[in-house]
Amino acid sequence: MIDPGNPMRAVDLFVQCPIEFETFWKRAEAVDLGGISIRIAAIDDLIAMKRAAGRTHDLARIPHQAAHQSTEKKGFPRQRTIK
Repeated sequence: MIDPGNPMRAVDLFVQCPIEFETFWKRAEAVDLGGISIRIAAIDDLIAMKRAAGRTHDLARIPHQAAHQSTEKKGFPRQRTIK
């Protein structure tokens, strides 16, 4: 789903969850978004969802996500610029 007034507001919806929801939820990170708590998928889960979707643009982003995953495993936090 995309907000035509603001294309940066996009949400992917799954008809079938590619990961067991309870596992997905436990690994998601809670982040404050302007006073609203939202959950962001763990990088491992994000990569798995992109592979499961199999869309060309998702598959193309996996190396970028994997690079972030490698950085986090070395002890560097994920950058946050959510406003």
